[in-house]
Amino acid sequence: MVCSNKLSEKSKFFTILLVLAMAVDVYLLPFFPQVSFAELIIILVGLFLLVKKRLLYFSAIPNVLILFLLYSVIISLINAFLINGSEIDIFVRLLRDGVYWCFILLFCINLVDIKLFFKWVLIFCFILSLFIILQTVVFYSSGYFIPGFFLNALINDNQYYGYALYNHSLSIASYNYLRPNGFLCEPASCAQVLFIGLSIALNIKIKWGFKIFLGFLFSFAMVLTLSASAFVYVAFAWIIYLVANRKNLAKNLKMIFAVTLAFFLIVPFINNSGILFVFSRLKNLLSGAGDSETSTFLRIYRGFQDWSELPLFNKVFGAGFGSWDSANNLYHFSYKESHEYMSTISYILFSTGLPGFLMFLCLFVRLFRLGGKIGKIMVLSFFIVAIGSSIYSSFVFVWLMSIIMLSQRKTNVPIRNGVFAYAIPQCD
Repeated sequence: MVCSNKLSEKSKFFTILLVLAMAVDVYLLPFFPQVSFAELIIILVGLFLLVKKRLLYFSAIPNVLILFLLYSVIISLINAFLINGSEIDIFVRLLRDGVYWCFILLFCINLVDIKLFFKWVLIFCFILSLFIILQTVVFYSSGYFIPGFFLNALINDNQYYGYALYNHSLSIASYNYLRPNGFLCEPASCAQVLFIGLSIALNIKIKWGFKIFLGFLFSFAMVLTLSASAFVYVAFAWIIYLVANRKNLAKNLKMIFAVTLAFFLIVPFINNSGILFVFSRLKNLLSGAGDSETSTFLRIYRGFQDWSELPLFNKVFGAGFGSWDSANNLYHFSYKESHEYMSTISYILFSTGLPGFLMFLCLFVRLFRLGGKIGKIMVLSFFIVAIGSSIYSSFVFVWLMSIIMLSQRKTNVPIRNGVFAYAIPQCD
């Protein structure tokens, strides 16, 4: 391998592209709506790098991940023949998952500059937070809701057009319950992205005042989305920050006090009724008494319910990735919602059964055990998001897995901010 400035420039380009791709993942291709613009970009970039034959090697892939991927393919192909009508869906889902895993393991691990990635994620989240605040302020002061995407575009949210999602947001806002989506698909998407940014901002070494500012800004923007998951993410991010930095507990408590005080000073000027409604939803979700038609309730509970209604063979060994539509038609699951609403955790259990689910858990136990500080935090963050959201084969999944996998690569070359070390290709 030859080291040069060109390699550095390639790494910079790829890293920035990986961050900015999150914004264009909002839009689906009009001529092929199963693929987003961001996915088209990673396919084209991947093909370009394959042709160039540079930095193309699988490195530091845990054996349990290889077993999980092989098992996923085998059990999915078996179910393609067992579950009538599922063949095309399973093949398409396997292809999609394969592209994402190859992108992570073959390109992200070898090309992402983690320092630059952190910097651009913080920039991305900073802009996203400001836009969410702008949407909120403009709406409550003038009644106009600034669209966060092109209204005539096909959006990566059940293939709705932008105007349909925009009108839905307006109908909710008419009850004085604005849920700004920034420039992403939905409020929950903003919460997930800002959660990653908040976890990075709190746990890398940056100036104290800047840490407080970003911590407050990202947390405040997450609360403004009025997504139930956002409140959970904010609480978790600050709690894990205290635990991970317990040696400076007194100083960190002062920081949290300052952020909390700022919240209380601003709360009277935002939608208190919306915040109270979110707390009510969280209480109902935890008790299992929530509205069974809401997406949050369905994602948390539905997958496990559907899995429990599978035949014994599928319950033990899995129904395969992409088989849900056909399985629903065949077995008539209790929940009548037509969409595949499942959390990532229940999706893995439904698709790969007990063997795949255990492999998946073992994989993340290993990644946690061998990871650096930020890697361990991202493993925990992944599970917090995966419990209530569907992020498998998504750009949120790519961001989280890239950080987690890169934290496994330990060398003698330290990161400038001292979080962990990462591998740098050596010259021949």
